[in-house]
Amino acid sequence: MSRPLVRIFRLRALLEEVSRAELERLAQQASQVERALARERGLTLASRREAFSLIPGVKSYQTGSVADTGPADQAVKEKWIVAEAAGDMAQYRERQLEPLAHAAARRVEAGREDFFAHRKERQQVETVLQNEAALRRINQEHRDQRALDDWFAMMQIRRSRHGH
Repeated sequence: MSRPLVRIFRLRALLEEVSRAELERLAQQASQVERALARERGLTLASRREAFSLIPGVKSYQTGSVADTGPADQAVKEKWIVAEAAGDMAQYRERQLEPLAHAAARRVEAGREDFFAHRKERQQVETVLQNEAALRRINQEHRDQRALDDWFAMMQIRRSRHGH
C-alpha cells in the first residue's frame, strides 16, 4: 500500500469526522432556535386567544347564550391590555428569532455540503487504495503462477535429463 495514499486517506477520514461533528453541532443549534421560535409563536397565539376571549359576548356566542353587549368593566380592560402586551412582546421576540432561524438553516446546509464534500474525497482515496490493493493481489497471483510454472518446467527438465 502506498504510504502517502494511506496518509491522505487518514487525513480525509479525519476531515470527514470533523465536518460530521460540526454538522451535528450546527443542526443542534438550529433545532434550539426553531424550538424557541415555535415557543414564541405559541405564546403569541395563546395571548391573542386570551385577548379574544375577553371581548364581551364572545363566550356567550360560542355557548349559544344571549350576548352581553354592555361596556367591558375595568378588570376586563386590564386583562385585555396585559394579553395584548404579552402577545406583542412574543411577536417581537418571534421577529427577532426568524432571521436567526434562517441563518442557522443556511449554516446547517453549508455544513452538510462540507460534510458530503469531505466524505466524497475520503471515498475517492479509499477507492484508489482498494484498486491499488486489488492490483497488488493480481500481480502477486501472477508471480505465484509464474513461480509454479517455473517449478513445473524445472521438474520436466530434470525428468527429461534423468530419462524418466
